[in-house]
Amino acid sequence: MIYRLFDRYRPYKANQKTDYSDYRIERFADVPKNHWAYTEISSIVTRDWWNAVRYSSNGYFFYPDTKLNRIGAAKILPVFMLENQDIPAAEVLQILSGMRDIPIILNQYSLDPNSPEAFFKQDGRYNEAGRDQTNILYPLLFGQNGDEILFTDDYSGILGTNLALLQKTGIMTAWNGKFEGGDMLTRSKKLSLFCTDFIPI
Repeated sequence: MIYRLFDRYRPYKANQKTDYSDYRIERFADVPKNHWAYTEISSIVTRDWWNAVRYSSNGYFFYPDTKLNRIGAAKILPVFMLENQDIPAAEVLQILSGMRDIPIILNQYSLDPNSPEAFFKQDGRYNEAGRDQTNILYPLLFGQNGDEILFTDDYSGILGTNLALLQKTGIMTAWNGKFEGGDMLTRSKKLSLFCTDFIPI
């Protein structure tokens, strides 16, 4: 569905170098050439789908048969390819603060390895074992440095920005103050997710 609906944002064009060409994954450890979605996955999924692809000593894993919850969908939707996708951390924090079920931790920004953020950066979000973490939501970490709001780790910056952009564009939104990230996608939820005038078909 993503391959079809986000056709305008596919990173690889036939015989054409794009900004994403250097991020191409030549082989997935769990997507053999006879997989039913091999063409679609190998055409759009790149190494910078940071929260959707895991690397281990055995190669890159995409977990193509994982059933998605709403957090999993937020991780794999290529919202980073949309125009005007750069929004500041302060705006992301403001948008996500309206979602009561998205865990947010705001501390004073610090590079101290003993800071509160350091504990959360060791909570499994950076596992190198290639475990499937598609549907797992870790707390999103923000730091305050004077009047400036910053992301304190890559996971928080990428997923937080994805969630904020999905909300801001209306592609996938919170309801009654909750994103309901643990809810599994059903056929009806998929339709409500993708049927929007925003996405070029």
